[in-house]
Amino acid sequence: MFVQTIRCDSGQQYTNFNKFITCNLKLRVKNGWAQRKEDENQSLVRCAATCQDGCCGVNLDDNQVCYHHANCTERIQCSPRDLSFELYVKNPCQHNGVWNEVRFTCKCTGGWVGDRCERYPRNCKEMTLYGYEDGFQERLVLHPETSPQPFTAHCSYYRDRKEYFTYILYNTGEYDNTMTWSDYVNGFEHDDTNYWIGLRNIKLLNDAGHTQVFLRVTVNVSGISKLPYYSFTQFRMGSEEMGYDFTAVASDNNTEGGVYGDCLTPVQGVPFSTADHDRDLNTTGNCAREGKAGWWFKTCDVGCNPLGPASHWRMMHFNLDRSILKTYMYFRDV
Repeated sequence: MFVQTIRCDSGQQYTNFNKFITCNLKLRVKNGWAQRKEDENQSLVRCAATCQDGCCGVNLDDNQVCYHHANCTERIQCSPRDLSFELYVKNPCQHNGVWNEVRFTCKCTGGWVGDRCERYPRNCKEMTLYGYEDGFQERLVLHPETSPQPFTAHCSYYRDRKEYFTYILYNTGEYDNTMTWSDYVNGFEHDDTNYWIGLRNIKLLNDAGHTQVFLRVTVNVSGISKLPYYSFTQFRMGSEEMGYDFTAVASDNNTEGGVYGDCLTPVQGVPFSTADHDRDLNTTGNCAREGKAGWWFKTCDVGCNPLGPASHWRMMHFNLDRSILKTYMYFRDV
């Protein structure tokens, strides 16, 4: 038996080859997955050293003849696998994933997932399936099956509670969010605590099965932080032609220390509005311009303005014993 890993030195670059269990050599040659490369009595290291473009693995047969392999995936259908066949493949883990020589699996890093760390996660929940630690993750790239392109999102996930959050917005009130319609469709980010994922991406996540929404506010009440929230189920967002309107069912709330109240139920069926794309139901004003943020505005009495600046919060909810610290909205999966 050979060692589990061999290492080839090619100039300044090292290539690791890891032991792999798959079909036997005869079947691989028959299917065009392996090709004889050298005469008899070759070393495994020399065989590996000549494995260049198009070659992903090597082996020696019983006569020490070198074979190069062009398909090294375990998904090739063969049964049973030949446990005595010693195929060595280049590290199959992509994007700096680490190969586990005992379990024959990849440990992914950098937000990549998949059997070989070959793709972006479809949702935040999928991160826990590939060994990522619990907690808040900034600027992950998601690629839902419903989306033609990947996009940036912020996630948090907690395996013990079986909760996975994909953030729609996060706002500390530090910025004027009088952005364009295009910005609100595609999303924008000022910093790690002030961002909007984008209407198009909300729609894509919703179409992929995200239907429970939470809207939370962190409020300082006489020096004590309170976390009132409203939750909604059966969230469904309309198309861009419909102004990304939505429907939802209010399901649970905790209003202790609350200042906003239910910000979504009253505006169901209302198109999203921005300063340059005024679709609010007020015929005399531009609610997004007055509120300095985009939202589903029914009137310009914008008591609910989660993306508005802190100055607007103080004006609308002036109270000597309390102040809003931040607002955030997210999809929750279990």
